[in-house]
Amino acid sequence: MRLWSPVLLLLALPACAKEQDRRLEVCEALVPAFLAEGERADILERKVAPGDSGMVLVEFVRHAPFLDGRSTILCSFADDAHGRRLGLVGVEEMGMGPLSPVKLQLFRREVGHALGLDLSPPPALEGQEGRLGPSASSAAAASSP
Repeated sequence: MRLWSPVLLLLALPACAKEQDRRLEVCEALVPAFLAEGERADILERKVAPGDSGMVLVEFVRHAPFLDGRSTILCSFADDAHGRRLGLVGVEEMGMGPLSPVKLQLFRREVGHALGLDLSPPPALEGQEGRLGPSASSAAAASSP
């Protein structure tokens, strides 16, 4: 029995990491929503926000004609307690504001379909889409150098 415990733990770890990776993948897939026509982005870093496991940050360099600049988007997720959906409840570019509820819903469906995920918020949070709440500013402040 002692031998099986470490083996089971090692088998369970990738399952936990896989869900986290999917949130990072979803947030990165939303970067184009914040780019203007003719711009492109190079991803610098993807991470779970320090102190808020429901918030994911993606830092990128925006390349536009004659202008480059760094930016960060914050994606807020709420689990449905059953693990069947990721519950994307808000997306915001630091300094620019959140996606509107309509754009959020459109990107939630498009990205969810492309990645084979249910990104709908849990029923208890419906109607609160686009609201990142106070954790967005605290997560952004904690991640800035």
